[in-house]
Amino acid sequence: MYTLDLDRLNLRSPYYVWKVKDGVYAFDTDYEVSYEIGLSVNVEMLQMEVCAFDINNINHKPSAFFLLPSPISHH
Repeated sequence: MYTLDLDRLNLRSPYYVWKVKDGVYAFDTDYEVSYEIGLSVNVEMLQMEVCAFDINNINHKPSAFFLLPSPISHH
């Protein structure tokens, strides 16, 4: 399991992040979508040590997204 420095993280995070339990953190977006983030270290996969990252939309609300203009100009 991996522990985040929440004081440091929350200095720059756009959303307030808090610890739910060991290895699990949560935050709420401006659109009232609640996420939990899970971090696991030393998971054996393919005979290698790796880090696993999980993200779960715990209140099942749709995430807002914005369509950005294409960087390619069609003049």
